[in-house]
Amino acid sequence: MPKTSPAHLCADVCADRRAFLGKLATALAGLYTIAGAWCWLYRRCTHLGGKSPADLLGKGWRPGGAGPRKVLALARSL
Repeated sequence: MPKTSPAHLCADVCADRRAFLGKLATALAGLYTIAGAWCWLYRRCTHLGGKSPADLLGKGWRPGGAGPRKVLALARSL
């Protein structure tokens, strides 16, 4: 499969997202239960301009984007 095929690009995006979510889960581990982490993800936050971390991820997010970087920084600061 060529490196520029849609399937290959999708696999890269999925791998990048999985790696990001692993970093996010690691940052929240020990602070929250699984249910608590889900609540944190959807809770609005003043540090994020009144948006929830999930809002900043949004549709079609990429780990290197500004929103995901802010979410991960916030999780790591807890």
